[in-house]
Amino acid sequence: MPVANVTMIAMAAATGTIEITSVGDLEVDYAYNRWVLAQCRGRSAQRQCRTSAELGELLIEVGVPMREARELGKRIWTSRPGDAELRAARPWEAMWRGTGLNPVTAMTIAFAGPVIVVVFLYLLYLLLY
Repeated sequence: MPVANVTMIAMAAATGTIEITSVGDLEVDYAYNRWVLAQCRGRSAQRQCRTSAELGELLIEVGVPMREARELGKRIWTSRPGDAELRAARPWEAMWRGTGLNPVTAMTIAFAGPVIVVVFLYLLYLLLY
């Protein structure tokens, strides 16, 4: 049964892939604990997939023809991120991995952001008083 407005929490790093199929563009997103979200032509489904065969069945569920879904499932199974099999995020990784940024950029924004706000407020104070 297609699921509308499916939301996943704690997506794995480098989570998605878009493939062109005979029925349209297929988007496959991976999350922790083997969760996979597949979307094609407005239909979406998600479940835990332990093998490429289970991924193929999920693709069939969103409308990809059976033969194509099984071949595509085998092909894209090997391209999923390594942390998609993790049961949960590793300590100290969840926050910056959730941003989609590399760790240096995420930490720079996290530390520089408050400094910029304080400088802005100080300049605003000097301007008004």
